[in-house]
Amino acid sequence: MERRETQQAHLSIGLLLLLLLLGTWKETQAWPASLQYDLIVVSQPEPREPLYMALGYINNQLFLHYDGESRRAVLQKPWNDTEEGRKVWDRVTQDLEERGKELRVTLQDILRQNNQSDSSDGSHTLQATLGCKLQGNNSTRGFWRFRFDGQDFLTFDPERLNWTATHPAAKRIKEKWEDWFQMKFPKVHEEEYCSIRLQRYLASWKGILERTELPTEVPPGPNLLSRGPLQVELLIISIGLIFAVLVVVGAQLWRRMQAKPVARKETCVY
Repeated sequence: MERRETQQAHLSIGLLLLLLLLGTWKETQAWPASLQYDLIVVSQPEPREPLYMALGYINNQLFLHYDGESRRAVLQKPWNDTEEGRKVWDRVTQDLEERGKELRVTLQDILRQNNQSDSSDGSHTLQATLGCKLQGNNSTRGFWRFRFDGQDFLTFDPERLNWTATHPAAKRIKEKWEDWFQMKFPKVHEEEYCSIRLQRYLASWKGILERTELPTEVPPGPNLLSRGPLQVELLIISIGLIFAVLVVVGAQLWRRMQAKPVARKETCVY
């Protein structure tokens, strides 16, 4: 039990580091206001559920960290502790928990489609980034993208109201989602979930968050979703996690080996 808790702690720390390194996935251009969530689930051997973690950004500033194991959202910024603020925060926590459930189910669906549900070929990851930007003319531009094992998977187009599958395993998921999202997602996501939520956040953090000004011309940013080095980062992090677990297990075995000769010597003396 103690060893499992230690390994679980190392995996949670590694998961947080993974999300922080995936900050390259954030939109880096300057806007009047933006809200973004980075979510990730990592498969585990059955019957354990996939690990889940989320980070939230306002104007590209980290403001919350949600741990799927503790089911707690931790604020990274001072919060105006008012009744309205507490209601908003409770809703945020519930929403992130629901998003985690949906993401876990989606990952398991993908693994079943690929006959990978037994985890015999290692862990798999499903990442999602979603949010919106309030632009200079007060219009809202929403976004929602998925990556599977570090590769582009599904992208939602709010203009055409459809999903684009960029991975072979994404086609069935796309068909499953498309009807519902075409009817309900754009309005809920852009008008209610994101735009109104962002304005409430900004009101709760009034005077705390750094202000950004609308640029006269927004330079084209790099297409960070298709960067090859991201896969290298994932590999490095995975190696680091494996090394950390091996160090812990090795240290425990070493202490046991050192303790055994002493125990035999005492037995012989007495």
